[in-house]
Amino acid sequence: MRVYKDLISGDEMFTDSHVPKLIDGAIYEIDAKFITVSNTLDDRLLGANPSAEEAEEKVDDGSERVIDLVHASRLVETNFEKKSFTLYLKDYLKKVKEAVAAKDPSRVPDFEKAVQGYMAKVLKNFSDYQEDGITPYFVILKDGLVEEKY
Repeated sequence: MRVYKDLISGDEMFTDSHVPKLIDGAIYEIDAKFITVSNTLDDRLLGANPSAEEAEEKVDDGSERVIDLVHASRLVETNFEKKSFTLYLKDYLKKVKEAVAAKDPSRVPDFEKAVQGYMAKVLKNFSDYQEDGITPYFVILKDGLVEEKY
């Protein structure tokens, strides 16, 4: 199994169970889906067995609908406005660019070109990147990841 972690924070972003689509050699787009998860604890995990003499009492299990990638990687939603996102992005891109330059300085121009073009599109359509009930997808910089094999 391959786990992809953020280069800066070390947080898990996704695993190879989600197949990323590579855009311009620098950006991953990863499709996700909504799933329903139960928040109840199965009595069998505690060593209890259901009674054969009386019917089991049903209670609300507290199920919730989540995005599979968010749930599996324990990602946390951020609430950026366009201005704060732009400031965050500039700082993050600077750090990733430094990492690219340290690994392979010849890749820096291609990295910058791909990222600038893609992010210009994102910023232009920033208001369209809100939750709207359609298939969620994630945008992650390839060079902002560290791959670990298990």
